[in-house]
Amino acid sequence: MTEKTNLERKIDLLIGCVQDLKEKVECYSGRKRPSHKWLSSKELSLQLGLSQRSLLNMVHAGKFPEEFIRRQKRGEYEIFKFDSEKIISFAENDLFENL
Repeated sequence: MTEKTNLERKIDLLIGCVQDLKEKVECYSGRKRPSHKWLSSKELSLQLGLSQRSLLNMVHAGKFPEEFIRRQKRGEYEIFKFDSEKIISFAENDLFENL
């Protein structure tokens, strides 16, 4: 008499699905902090939820401290790299509060 009914099997299957989804949600941490030291403007704009153009406009306007930015000349343009450890916390704590 230990045979499960059809309803009990369905409930067990549903519980298994819910547990799998719960594990996936717990592993998901949204935007993860970058694992490398220097970020491109595209990577930083994704981290901050800005467009790349808006981020570069802020750089040209002097909104970020220069010690967080590495500039590299490419022809007539500049390529920017950003110190991930410093600039993300600066942007979240100081920059967006002053906008």
